[in-house]
Amino acid sequence: MNLLRQLTILQRLILMLVMAAIGTLCFASFSIKEQYNNLISQKWIQNDALLNSALSIVEATRLQAYASNMPDQAAQQQVIRLFDGMRFGKDGYYILIGSDGNILSDSQYPKMVGTHISELKTSDGERPFAKLISDAQANGKATITYNYRNPASGQDEKNSLRRVMTRPGTGR
Repeated sequence: MNLLRQLTILQRLILMLVMAAIGTLCFASFSIKEQYNNLISQKWIQNDALLNSALSIVEATRLQAYASNMPDQAAQQQVIRLFDGMRFGKDGYYILIGSDGNILSDSQYPKMVGTHISELKTSDGERPFAKLISDAQANGKATITYNYRNPASGQDEKNSLRRVMTRPGTGR
């Protein structure tokens, strides 16, 4: 208290302004962090909705093939053709993986078709995708975060993948 009495009125006003600025900064940073977390959460909800739409297409195609007595291989090829050019958002794309773990469709990297998911490596040499598939088969939903090299910037970045299923309703 004695310290404040030693300060002039101008110094006290400046001190109050600095304290108000610090408080405003703390509140703003908290608010920005909350908004960021909300945006991420909403993006995952949007991605899940898009994935559910894609899985509905697979299921509808499967039911149509079953009703017309189409062989499984022909039905699978029909689903692959549907997914070959399918994208979401600006940069999003689907990778369709068969129950044997082989990539059936990858509209971003078509050369990867036929590659087993366990062969895919991240930029730091990890192989997280096999775990993603096994977790998704066991739980119907899985999430992984991994490092990848962004082709546009050339920098390593964190990426997340969520919910992978190859055939809805069957766990395969």
